[in-house]
Amino acid sequence: MKVGLVALGLALLCTASASPVDNVKKISGIPLYSLAVAGNCTCMMKHKDDMKMMKVTLTALDDKSVDMELSIPFKGNCNKFHLNFKENENGHYIHECAWGTKTIDDMVVNEAGWVLVRAIKEKDGQRCIMLGLHAPEREMTPEMQQGIKDYVVAQGIPEDSIKILPEEVSCMENH
Repeated sequence: MKVGLVALGLALLCTASASPVDNVKKISGIPLYSLAVAGNCTCMMKHKDDMKMMKVTLTALDDKSVDMELSIPFKGNCNKFHLNFKENENGHYIHECAWGTKTIDDMVVNEAGWVLVRAIKEKDGQRCIMLGLHAPEREMTPEMQQGIKDYVVAQGIPEDSIKILPEEVSCMENH
């Protein structure tokens, strides 16, 4: 379950970067596939070879929070989660739970609907960065691969931390 939970903050390419609040409205309610992840979180790096594609839907709510629905494959099962991220005074989205605080502080959406998300995870005084590439289609294009590579490098994260996620069909059919 750790593999999936690490990816939760990833919870969600490159035109101009805008606040997550502005960009989440562009993709609200659209099911997205997590095609790639990267970061410097120890747990994520430890389990990245076991990670598989997951389905994520972000929905902007009237109270300025964001509902995140996830379907995460883990050990042959499809685990479904609902998380609520609250908007803070900086225009970022925050989710707090037993696994730490996750802050979505950057979200880039391009015209084709690709989404790059940067989330900061903090727990017990430790801080790490999780990055994700999400798209409405399951196929990874060369442009998307270049987009995640450029985004990762721009964030100061090693390029070798990028994991292109294999598709897990059992978790993709129903969200």
